[in-house]
Amino acid sequence: MKRLIPHILLWLILISACSTDVPRRRELSSETIPVNAQALSEAYTTNIDRADQTYKGRTLLLTGSVSSILKERPGWITVYFSTGRLSSEVQCIFANEQSKSVGQLKEGQEVKVKGYCEGKKDYIQLSNCIVVPD
Repeated sequence: MKRLIPHILLWLILISACSTDVPRRRELSSETIPVNAQALSEAYTTNIDRADQTYKGRTLLLTGSVSSILKERPGWITVYFSTGRLSSEVQCIFANEQSKSVGQLKEGQEVKVKGYCEGKKDYIQLSNCIVVPD
């Protein structure tokens, strides 16, 4: 039994490390902060702490131009919005249940997305996103 404990601990560490890359499902608030992708990028580029105070942990109504649509992780679809800065692209993560609405998006299309702002990691990230019809 004592031999199993280190293996179990290692397994738990590996599981927790892998799961941090998966967005949590969050409830979207009916109260949204409207912002376009370029303004959001500018806010995070100018002052990340102030941008976090304004946007992180809140539901955003993001408007922007789709730069790419990828299925990077199982169960999730990622849509990137162009901002004019590669290092500050906005990454919107959709659950597979949203594949029908996301499947209708095209690169270069202007769209509105509602999502929970996670702040900036590698990208400015919104999770639990849904496409908002015009």
